[in-house]
Amino acid sequence: LETKITYKLDDKEISADELAGKSGKVSIKIEYINKSAKQVMVNGNQETRYTPFAVAVGSIIDNENNKNIKITNGKIIENGNKSIVVGVLMPGLEESLKLSGELADIEIPNWIEITMDTTNFEMKNIISYASAKIYEDDINWSKFDDLFNKSNELQDSTNQLEDGANMLKDGIITLRDGTTTL
Repeated sequence: LETKITYKLDDKEISADELAGKSGKVSIKIEYINKSAKQVMVNGNQETRYTPFAVAVGSIIDNENNKNIKITNGKIIENGNKSIVVGVLMPGLEESLKLSGELADIEIPNWIEITMDTTNFEMKNIISYASAKIYEDDINWSKFDDLFNKSNELQDSTNQLEDGANMLKDGIITLRDGTTTL
């Protein structure tokens, strides 16, 4: 697999080093190109087929200096202080399948794009994991559902905690006013 990362600041391409510490609209496009192709015979015709890789890619973004975080071809999980951006890609699969007819509109992504409004841009790591063994039987896919459900529960609990803190603050103000009146 070949990885290509393109950084933009306010729609102008920029290097990662130049982007550090800048403010504006940031776009990070991460693309994977499947270089593992083989020629195979299909119905008497020689065709190119790619090794079916699945790539999980993600990063953790601090929400203090980054707002309006969005991802194309992925999901965002937020806990208030940080946003976890994750995408699962299958480079080469769309080319191998050569979907036609009613299926021609199906897009199988080989890239993600993360956008955000930033002040003092800093990004720690972008982590990728690629495997051609994604279809093995020993993967318990329900655990991923559990992970997303637990993340949603964490988000809901964080919101409840924030609401409770605001109620406590309002109660303290009422108590202070009552004490002054007393």
